[in-house]
Parts: sequence; C-alpha cells; structure tokens
Amino acid sequence: MRATIRFDFDPGSQRLGHAAAHASLNAAHCRIPCVSAMSLGHFVAFVFQHFYPEIWAVHGYLREMPRQSLMARTILADEEQLLHLAWRDAPAQA
Repeated sequence: MRATIRFDFDPGSQRLGHAAAHASLNAAHCRIPCVSAMSLGHFVAFVFQHFYPEIWAVHGYLREMPRQSLMARTILADEEQLLHLAWRDAPAQA
C-alpha cells in the first residue's frame, strides 16, 4: 500500500501548526513543514525516486528536470526545530 502525499504552498495561511510550505501524509492534519515551495523538478524527483523507482531508472528526462528553488525560504525558526523537509538546489547544468 502506498501512502498519499501532498505538497502545499499557501503563505497566506501560515500560522503555528500550519507551515506556509508543507507536506501532508495520509491526512490533512499531518503537516510536515518544508523549507520553501518546491520546484516541479524537486517534486518529480521525490515522487519518482520514492514511489516509482523503476520508471525513474529508465527515463533520464525525469532526472534532468531543473531543480532550482524559485522562492525564498518560508520556514519559521520554530518549525526548523521540528522534523521538517529540506533540500538543496541541483547544480546548474552547463
């Protein structure tokens, strides 16, 4: 059984317990803070590496999608003290 995962970004709803950028697992009230909004390339890499590794392994175009942050960090200092999701941008391709 695969768990459902959803990534949300809504800075207007940011408050304690509801990070501007967060991942929800299995239930809407399970919110894991993320450092910022996720790029499409980061999202595709996460989903295919973890849920569809056989597709990830054979389709190079998935691995070549740009993974550059488009937005500033939105995580609050209090949220950084919790378990949270963070990533680094992939090096720019020449």
